[in-house]
Amino acid sequence: AGTAFGTGHHPTTALCLAALAARGAEGARVLDAGCGSGILAIAACRLGAASVLAFDIDDDALVQGRQNAAANGTAAQISFLSCTVQTLADKGPYDIVFANMLPAQFLPVAERLLELLAPSGWAVFSGILEERADETARLLADCGLVIRERLAPTPETAGWTAFVVGLP
Repeated sequence: AGTAFGTGHHPTTALCLAALAARGAEGARVLDAGCGSGILAIAACRLGAASVLAFDIDDDALVQGRQNAAANGTAAQISFLSCTVQTLADKGPYDIVFANMLPAQFLPVAERLLELLAPSGWAVFSGILEERADETARLLADCGLVIRERLAPTPETAGWTAFVVGLP
């Protein structure tokens, strides 16, 4: 990960990877919001994503993400941008969206998903401590998203959870 967040070993990343592995990414257009070192973007490419747009506000993360993508043979499929979800010019639609970040950062992403997510697409909100799951579920529902699945913690992800959401 260098100085960027995201070695791939954090429980929140493991939850996102589990959702991705269960659903696949064949031919998908993917958005990785707050991409860190690019682990989820790379995994999506490895599972068949057609393209990935990965963004972060941390320039060091973007440098590391580009290096990791090159090292994993996925650099041609991933575009890395320095922006926030509010300044993201691309309007989508995306088949898969990852938001592996602090729940305090979810609201802007959740609000934009109504615009960014393809009708049959899905998104993962991860980074949620178990004790904050109910209030996070309410926040996502209040934004008009439908919770499709609450990912159950495993021994490796104990104390953390994630939600897979979609459009109504």
